[in-house]
Order: sequence, then C-alpha cells, then structure tokens
Amino acid sequence: SWLCPISRLQGKISADTVLIYPPGAPVIAPGEKITPDVVEYLEAAIDFGLNVSGRGYCKDQRELNIFCMKE
Repeated sequence: SWLCPISRLQGKISADTVLIYPPGAPVIAPGEKITPDVVEYLEAAIDFGLNVSGRGYCKDQRELNIFCMKE
C-alpha cells in the first residue's frame, strides 16, 4: 500500500480506516472503493473542523493522506 493525498483518492481502494467524530463511525474502511461523494464529505469535514481520525491525517496542516492498495 502507499499514501495517497485526498486530491487523488477518487476510485482508489482503501487499505486504511478513517473516522470522523462526530458521529464516530468509519467513513472509509479497508477494501472499500473511494467514491467522489466520500472525497467531498471528507473535504467538507476537514474544512468544517471536525475531528478526523486516520493514520495519514495531519490536523495542523489540514491534510489527509490515506493508505491505498497498489493498482
């Protein structure tokens, strides 16, 4: 797997889990194909300042990278 920036996530297969709190439920789970709606939701959550939990999230830089499966 490799880290993929949010701007290039659409259509990728996740190897990671990403949660947004609230509500605390996973938005992305391993094995899921990342749709445009998911990317839009993640971007909105980051812009709104919600708590994003994932290995590739850097809150100070408001940047999200997700581990994805190699193509």
